[in-house]
Amino acid sequence: VREAEIAVERGAADFEDRLVLLARSASTQKWEEVLKQLDEMEKFQPNQPGLPWIRAAVLSSARKNEDARQLLAKQLEKILKQPSSQDYFLAGYVLDQTGQIADGNETLELLDRSRPVFDRQPEHVDGKNNWLYRRAQQLRSLSRPEEALALQKQLAEAKPWDVYAQTLYAQDLFNAGDDQAAYAWLRQEINRDVERQEYETQQLREAYVQHLRNQG
Repeated sequence: VREAEIAVERGAADFEDRLVLLARSASTQKWEEVLKQLDEMEKFQPNQPGLPWIRAAVLSSARKNEDARQLLAKQLEKILKQPSSQDYFLAGYVLDQTGQIADGNETLELLDRSRPVFDRQPEHVDGKNNWLYRRAQQLRSLSRPEEALALQKQLAEAKPWDVYAQTLYAQDLFNAGDDQAAYAWLRQEINRDVERQEYETQQLREAYVQHLRNQG
């Protein structure tokens, strides 16, 4: 650290020196100093792809939530325009981070904007269904259960082997007050001729019994 400080005093600090000082300031939560070092690092490598992500994390840690949200939204726009092998992971990161600093409606808006990234993933990634799952979860958090229920039904029908998708759909039906439909769905899945492990079928039975207990 002292060598980096001396380099700054001499006007000879390079990217690595600034990075050392950034890490020192971050460890003591001196966020304005961290941002200052980031500014200097960007002068050395203005096109360094990792720096905007570091800046977004720093802004979030510094409670500059709106600045962080806007920067994350800009990063998503870049991802949308420049497909890469990393775009699925990065889009998920943007959404997860935004969910921690923005209100629910802003997060939902960004999620809707991100859909092309999920849709263009290879089939084995299951991007389309993962996007539906994220949207259903976000709608639940916004107290929009009817819309969440419709999406969860799509997921349950698209993934009959997925026990979690089935139990979550049944739970949504219970929450909507449609107990008969929920029990019927669970019975259907318990008896469904689909490749499942025994413990997965047991999970469905346990969900059925637990709801019976909850109702007394």
